[in-house]
Amino acid sequence: MEYDKSQRRTNKAGPSETERSVMAKILIAEDDEKIGDNARNPKIIETVWGAEYRLNG
Repeated sequence: MEYDKSQRRTNKAGPSETERSVMAKILIAEDDEKIGDNARNPKIIETVWGAEYRLNG
């Protein structure tokens, strides 16, 4: 059986887990940039995956 692009199923459930993870990383990087924090060595807000953010103070 040959695969035809017109037979491809569409993902009606929304973005995949990988796509959501990439979107989250982009949003976090943008937040870090807005507050002037370094994402690799955060001084102000630390991102904790699965638990949102932690304020370093």
